[in-house]
Amino acid sequence: LALVVAYVEFARRHKAYFQLMFRPELSQPEKHPDARIAGDAAFAVLTDVVGECGVADPDGLAVALWAFGHGLASLAIDGQLDHRGELWCTSVDDLIGKLKEAGGI
Repeated sequence: LALVVAYVEFARRHKAYFQLMFRPELSQPEKHPDARIAGDAAFAVLTDVVGECGVADPDGLAVALWAFGHGLASLAIDGQLDHRGELWCTSVDDLIGKLKEAGGI
């Protein structure tokens, strides 16, 4: 979970970079194949870490963790978690804190 926390914190600190990396209308991956290669290399880091945990399906769990982290990061930088947080009496920082507690981080 430490990588998920780092992912969300990166997105919050570097919103423009995060959006450039993942919004195809901004990154134009068809024009920049090196960007896709870099993204695949970054994802391989997550897969390797998950694989070191000895889980049965490291690729599947890596995709699930990435999807979870990406969703949390996207909702945070778009302000959706702030809106829902007000309704649920929580915040992005509280949610990240809960992740850290759950993962022993």
